[in-house]
Amino acid sequence: MRKKQKSFAKKNIKKKVKAKKPQAPKPRPPGIKPPVLKPRPPGPKPPAPRPTTRKPGPKPPTTTKKTTKKPLTGRPIRPTPKPLGPPKPPVILPGKPSTLKPTTTVKPDEFADLKSQLIKDINDLRSKHRAPALNFDQALANRAQKFADEAKDKSKHNIDEGNDASIIYLAKSKEDYKPLSYWTSGSENLEYEELDQLLTLKEFTQLIWIKTTKIGCGISKFDNRGSLITICLLSPKGNIQGQYRENVLRPNQ
Repeated sequence: MRKKQKSFAKKNIKKKVKAKKPQAPKPRPPGIKPPVLKPRPPGPKPPAPRPTTRKPGPKPPTTTKKTTKKPLTGRPIRPTPKPLGPPKPPVILPGKPSTLKPTTTVKPDEFADLKSQLIKDINDLRSKHRAPALNFDQALANRAQKFADEAKDKSKHNIDEGNDASIIYLAKSKEDYKPLSYWTSGSENLEYEELDQLLTLKEFTQLIWIKTTKIGCGISKFDNRGSLITICLLSPKGNIQGQYRENVLRPNQ
């Protein structure tokens, strides 16, 4: 019985051994071989660091030297201006409302030279007749200019003299402008002893009236043909009956 058992056991062991045989590895399919990485050759070694510690040497003697600054010989250095920031809005303080009236532009007077020359000629005439020079009066000049400007319109052609005297002259053009010759025409034949009975030359006697002290004249275009009208106001007015002898004198010899 023992022999049978031993032979049976050997058969079982052989079967087990056959079952445990390893399988042969399967061949790999042909493909791309992986690159073979070669090791890099070693590079040069870094230099060894030098020692940083130095041997202490003898200390130099401590001597103080005076330093003198050399004057700058170049151009003066200008400070760079600081950048300006945004402008600040003006600060408006509360105050009283302005009482100033708006100014109006005054047109230049194209006849200013004629007016000035006319008054000069009148004062020269008065000097010949021993009468004092007339003073220019702006108020009279403004009124006279207004009357001259309104002379085109016959409905407004009304000179309000008041306490003043007015004399008028009309010229065809600026080239023919001779008001003093017109106002004094015939004065060389004047009879000074009979002035109270005088009916003509009223412009002339008014111009040389001694008690008259102020004058203002206005000149304006009268029509589209270039005619000029001149109006002069004199104050106080003359040609007063009974006062001619003391106010209208003969010319100097």
